[in-house]
Amino acid sequence: MEWNQEKKLDLGSGRELETDLALLLGVTGCGAKSRGVQGGGARFEADEGALPSCLLPALSSFHGGMDAIPPFKLILGSASSSRRKILEEMGYEFTISTADIDEKSIRKEKPEDLVMTLAEAKADAIIANLRTTTMNNQQDKDEEPTILVAADTVCFDVASFYVSFLPVLRCFSKWETGCFPYVALIGKVLGADTILQKLPVSDYTKDAEPTLLITADQVVVYEGAIREKPAGKEEAWECLKGYSGGHAATVGSVLVTNLKTGFRKGEWDRVEIYFHEIPDEVIEKLIEEGIVLRVAGGLIIEHPLVLPYIKEVVGTTDSVMGLSKALTKKLIEEAL
Repeated sequence: MEWNQEKKLDLGSGRELETDLALLLGVTGCGAKSRGVQGGGARFEADEGALPSCLLPALSSFHGGMDAIPPFKLILGSASSSRRKILEEMGYEFTISTADIDEKSIRKEKPEDLVMTLAEAKADAIIANLRTTTMNNQQDKDEEPTILVAADTVCFDVASFYVSFLPVLRCFSKWETGCFPYVALIGKVLGADTILQKLPVSDYTKDAEPTLLITADQVVVYEGAIREKPAGKEEAWECLKGYSGGHAATVGSVLVTNLKTGFRKGEWDRVEIYFHEIPDEVIEKLIEEGIVLRVAGGLIIEHPLVLPYIKEVVGTTDSVMGLSKALTKKLIEEAL
């Protein structure tokens, strides 16, 4: 079972497959269309992009060598309309959850390190929100609250620790050189916070199907400098004017976290874009429209006003738009 050059999937010989495919496509509601039995084998054509995810588990039951992909749920950790569109093109169904982080407070010298760190920060923030929501929902259901006690034993020498631990030691009837248990103060600082951060998101660990969280980030690199979203119209003008007749690169990351198992993996890729001269009036229209203020480096090559001035793209357009299809598919499969 494999895609041919006409983007048809050969499932092998056997006219009974055509009936099964028609039923399969009707039930799943996927964008694929049955094209009948050709040359003794059942085939169908799919929309441009990856094989629809809703077909993967069912198609694996047909002979032909395709490995079974287990069913899963998907969360897109981004408010980007471009990333949403790309996932939809890939055939995935998903929900959206966004992260509220201060991206400007996270700095790295290398663009590759920056986009990976930001994708991880977004994932951590979203998971923390999911965990808080889960715990609040659970507390609403429970009659009694759940209390986490973090405890340990510390050994001390009065001469060395008298001043720093005096407030704690006064809580105990005996305080001389030796060991004593602590629970409240030091436990809160050294133990409880760490434990809370590692508690699973229980709603997802209990699910039979794993839930995958996708987060991503992107920056533009121009003449060796990292460019993020323009701070204003003046900066956007400088960005676009600089691209005119020149070239820039996008560095984008994709990070997939399995909320059921805790598995996490991310990768990045780079795309080079070369431009013809962009007229000033086109730049003015783009800035007045405002969309270039909401994307990294003010770069949006899929815009109808920009497309005529794209000379060459070395890499994939989907990556420039914010989410590499190839990386996303690869990381999803690895996370499962």
